[in-house]
Amino acid sequence: MNDRPAILVTGGAGYIGSHCCRALAAAGFDPVVFDNFSTGHRGFVAGALVTGDIADKAALARAFAQHDIVAVMHFAASSLVGESGAVYGNADSKALPESYACAPINPYGASKWMIERVLADYRGAYGLGSFCLRYFNASGADASGAIGELRDNETHLIPRAMMALQGHVGDFAVFGDDYDTPDGTAIRDYIHVTDLAAAHVLALKLLLQGHCGGAFNLGTGTGFSVREILGAIAAETGREVPHVIKPRRSGDPTYLVADASAAHEILKFRSAHSDLATIIRTAWAWHRKAHPLKTGAPLRTSETFSPAA
Repeated sequence: MNDRPAILVTGGAGYIGSHCCRALAAAGFDPVVFDNFSTGHRGFVAGALVTGDIADKAALARAFAQHDIVAVMHFAASSLVGESGAVYGNADSKALPESYACAPINPYGASKWMIERVLADYRGAYGLGSFCLRYFNASGADASGAIGELRDNETHLIPRAMMALQGHVGDFAVFGDDYDTPDGTAIRDYIHVTDLAAAHVLALKLLLQGHCGGAFNLGTGTGFSVREILGAIAAETGREVPHVIKPRRSGDPTYLVADASAAHEILKFRSAHSDLATIIRTAWAWHRKAHPLKTGAPLRTSETFSPAA
């Protein structure tokens, strides 16, 4: 008999979900991946697998019938939007606490904020505990090199810069060099995906102990500019990232850094892998495996990629 509590992980074949599944297994839980593989990767699956879409009530019912689920981690989403600070929108504060006014400026951020409110109302009405974890810039890759960021349409700074080095991106741009920052480029808070996964396990354990939950920032409290990121990539790889300067994108705040003190106090969360050197080193190790230097062959897609390939 399996005495490991089963956790349903929607989107468990994606970037953050797959890292969380590995953290769950290491912490004594039994991850059950629920994914439709629209963007996830079969080679990333760790644990039991139920193939399905979260809009398919029958498929979800089968997952709950087949496994004794005690909690759900939800990562299934369409998030391909311009950088905007999600629920915080065009923030003007240098270190954002959870109490900062939420003012999302696109459907992605608005939907996250709406669900946070729904869960808070449900928590108050029915006592269902839930944590809403507000990520800043998820980055890096698992130290094993088995999983990392892999998308058919990559938009994130670090993987896109590395793909530019490898010849897979020919139009890498820095959007704006006239911000009110020391080097003129926007500043963001980068947190290693392994640290994100650890924070999810901490939140889960609190829920299972009866904690009511709440909304918490997950970041480091330290920001790096775009130019600092490119400099760190050059230091790791020995090559300058080819790029052009383009105008700022609408809605990009100058400075977006977390005040993560609440997560430190309540979740007892401390980042252990989110120094910039570790983020860049693990990401580059992954990208050398997932995206070899371009030789004319097409990139492997989500349907054909396997970490063992």
